[in-house]
Amino acid sequence: MDTTELLTLSICLETEAFSFTVYSSLNKQSIVYYHRETVSPQTFIAKLKQLFSELEFLNQSYKQITILTVDNRFTVVPVNFFDKEHVKQIFNYNQLEKANECVLYNILEKNDTAIIFGIDKDVFQFLTQQYPQATIYSQTTALIDYFSTIGVEENLSKRMCVCLHDKSMDICCFESKRLLFANAFECKQIEDRIYYLLYVWKQVDFNQETNKLYLMGTISDMKEFVKELKRYILNIFIIRSTDKIEHVSSLFTNKITESDIKNTLL
Repeated sequence: MDTTELLTLSICLETEAFSFTVYSSLNKQSIVYYHRETVSPQTFIAKLKQLFSELEFLNQSYKQITILTVDNRFTVVPVNFFDKEHVKQIFNYNQLEKANECVLYNILEKNDTAIIFGIDKDVFQFLTQQYPQATIYSQTTALIDYFSTIGVEENLSKRMCVCLHDKSMDICCFESKRLLFANAFECKQIEDRIYYLLYVWKQVDFNQETNKLYLMGTISDMKEFVKELKRYILNIFIIRSTDKIEHVSSLFTNKITESDIKNTLL
C-alpha cells in the first residue's frame, strides 16, 4: 500500500503564522509538525510560497488535506436564516469589508449552524492550485463541531468551551448540543481574557457554581489564568493537547476523547 494513503495533511493559517501537521492514521499520531512565524500580513503569501519550494513533504500526495483558518473574521448564522446566494452580504453585515478577500462558508448540520468566514484571496488561490482536493474550514467550525460533544454524556446543562491562543481566544457556549454563543476576542493579558470570558458568562446567564468551563490551548500563563478564574467559576476543566496546534488540526483526524479532559484543582 502507498504510505501516502495513510497520511493526512493539516494546514493552519493564522494572521501572523502558519503551521503544517502530517498525521498518520496507521500510528494514530502526528509524524511531522512545522511552524513558521511571518513578519506581517504583507509577507504572508511570499513566505508561504517559499516554504512550498523548500519543504518536500508539502509536495507529496495525501489521503486528506484540511486547511484551517484561524481568524476572528467570521460570523455564525442559524441554518434557517442562511442563504448561500447572499453569503457575502451576510458576512459584510457583521464584518467590515476587506480588500482582496474570498468569503467562504461551512455548514454544521448537526448544530443547525452556518459559519461564514474570510480568507485572503491570494492565499486561497495559491493553496487551491496546490491542493484542488483540499477542504477549507474556519477554525470556529472545528471548535463548534468538537465542543458541542464535550460533556454531553454526563451533563446536559449549559457549558462554556474556550480555545486560548497567544493573542486571542475563541468562546463557544452550549446547552446540550445546541449552540448558544460563538465569538473570538483579541486579548493577550490575563485580565483581558478574564474580562471577556466573564462578560460572556453573564451574557448567556450561566451559573458560577453548577455550569462547567472547558479550556483548551497552550498559553504560557495557563496556571495563573486558571487560578484567577477559580475565584469566579467553580467547575473548570482543561483539555490537554500535546503540541501547539493539535487542538485544532486533530479535530478532523483524531478526535480528542473524554480521557483527554481533566478537572483542574489549583
